[in-house]
Amino acid sequence: MTAPIYSRAAQGDLQDIWAYVAQHNPEAADALEADIRAEAEHLAALPTLGHRRRDLTRHDLWFRTVRKNYLIVYRVGTQLEIVRILHGARDAVHELH
Repeated sequence: MTAPIYSRAAQGDLQDIWAYVAQHNPEAADALEADIRAEAEHLAALPTLGHRRRDLTRHDLWFRTVRKNYLIVYRVGTQLEIVRILHGARDAVHELH
């Protein structure tokens, strides 16, 4: 599979996550972004590493946790699409509708 593509919402999520963490520690923000992007690349090669969450959405979406607190929400197709990147404390049901 080719490299993942990021939806506009996912790009915005990643920017927001970076900005929030960078307020206190820019190096940690860079490392977190790198970890999220690396996991997205890994998912592009092995998309079934994640799992479905029918309790969160009826859409055909998959979920993968990164660093215990962040959730990559993605769609599997001819190219893996990163739909959202959410902090675990956020209301995923609300964010995905």
